[in-house]
Amino acid sequence: MTLNKKWFTDKIQDFLTNDPSNRMSTDGSLIFDSNTLVGIASGDDPIFDEYKQIIGSFHLTPKEAFSKFIEKEGITSTLENLSVIAFILPINEITKNENSEYSKEMPSERWAHTRLFGEQANQKLQKFLVNELNKQGINALAPMTETYLFKVLRKHENGVWASTWSHRHMAFAAGLGSFGLSDGFINERGKAMRCGSIIVD
Repeated sequence: MTLNKKWFTDKIQDFLTNDPSNRMSTDGSLIFDSNTLVGIASGDDPIFDEYKQIIGSFHLTPKEAFSKFIEKEGITSTLENLSVIAFILPINEITKNENSEYSKEMPSERWAHTRLFGEQANQKLQKFLVNELNKQGINALAPMTETYLFKVLRKHENGVWASTWSHRHMAFAAGLGSFGLSDGFINERGKAMRCGSIIVD
């Protein structure tokens, strides 16, 4: 087995195409299009330490998150070969077009559906990737799906509303895009998306 960007891209695109969680309940169309983007960052990248200054000291580095994970699960790891896999889930074109018609007054129904059920599909995808890696004997972790790791802080040392693990910042570290003036994450697929990330040993 060759574990590279193509492996992750193929797995994500297969999930988005075939898993029922990525379907609108109204017409069965895709919530997220399957043309995902995948990026990989070293778990040793110094940017993760910088995030403790930019976001807050509470934001976990990959090594901190994985260390808590292996301690809880009783797994052995040197923490020397960690990678962060980040991905972009582009919102369906139908949804974007519908929302542009409605957004002067309120979000469209499809947009609201995507915000709620799309995020559920995103978390299911993260767990799916971890499970697929486990089948190959590779330890992996989806921090946002673990309640002992993922916390949202309404108020913190640097302001308000931040979490202990940020998919957008993982996507930035993996070279998938940058932040706009409105704090949205801009990438090759645009800004109408959700993103996800996992840690792989």
